[in-house]
Amino acid sequence: MKKLLVFISFFYVVVFAAMLSCSKGKYNDTGTDIAVTVKPSPNKLFAGLRYTPQTLHVTAGRDTIVFGASGTMFHFYTYSFKTATGAPITSGTVAVQLVEMLKPGDMIANRAGTMAGSQLLQSGGQVSVIASMNGQTVFASKYGIGFAQGGYSGQQMQLFAGNTNNGDSITNWAVAAADSANGTVANAADSQSVVSNAYGRAWVGYVFDSSSSDSSSSLQYTNCDAFYSATTPMVSVGVVMPDTSFNPNTTEVFLVLPTINCVMSTIEPELGSAGYRAATNTINIVSEGNTAIVPSGMTYQLVVVAIKNGQYYYYTHSGTVPASGVLATATMTPQTQSYVSAQLAAL
Repeated sequence: MKKLLVFISFFYVVVFAAMLSCSKGKYNDTGTDIAVTVKPSPNKLFAGLRYTPQTLHVTAGRDTIVFGASGTMFHFYTYSFKTATGAPITSGTVAVQLVEMLKPGDMIANRAGTMAGSQLLQSGGQVSVIASMNGQTVFASKYGIGFAQGGYSGQQMQLFAGNTNNGDSITNWAVAAADSANGTVANAADSQSVVSNAYGRAWVGYVFDSSSSDSSSSLQYTNCDAFYSATTPMVSVGVVMPDTSFNPNTTEVFLVLPTINCVMSTIEPELGSAGYRAATNTINIVSEGNTAIVPSGMTYQLVVVAIKNGQYYYYTHSGTVPASGVLATATMTPQTQSYVSAQLAAL
């Protein structure tokens, strides 16, 4: 009988433990059931829209100029490349993986906006650069870079170094050189805009090319931008999603300001109440918790992309930014990935 009671007690312990492990939630100290929510990663969810990097092969230790497919110029000096320990690389072939993002659609597809905190950036283009030799990442001391622009305006630009050390957000750009958490502003005092035909081909754009201070030292995300000072009041705007299944877990909202080549978004690691009003299923344009960041009266192109149950959805709308409130009610339409990619490429 004693052995039977021990067996029965053990059986109930095992069953109780199994019930807890199969529960959809977990218990806190008050005994309340807490739902365990695993949010999908936007970086993974929308990975299919990213561009495949092109590879440029550069011989280290030589003064070399190469161009990306969309015209981005790279001027590597004899001492441009170095190892992780800082040792100069003077020979061998460096593979430079490049993604060019000159237009808003390029930036959206590759999750790279043009905001520095709550400040708008007028973009002259941006790139993602990763360099390696024999499978090992290499770094840069200094190198020249030029951003090709057919519609060159002469706007003075600065180089910004960016990163994605912000969870699931889009690329961060620094507000000031001291803002090391978000990268650094490169060459704030040496910014320039240049029209040039000095690189062996007809070429117009923004150039940062000098062996001293006026060049880049970042082999990661590099942005050619200028801070934009709006002349109209900055307002908060959002987009209503009539179907509640389109929410921050499945949906990305981007606001393009074409006149300044600017891309704003809703994507942050945690949107919070500032970025999302669940009661009305409204997704707001937000950057680092700030919502009053959109210049009223400016022409905009709204782009909404979603993936639900493996199916892409797309919506776009253009207009003029109102004094405040809702830009649109986004009626999402099922589309193929190739359709969405084509629409973004055309922006």
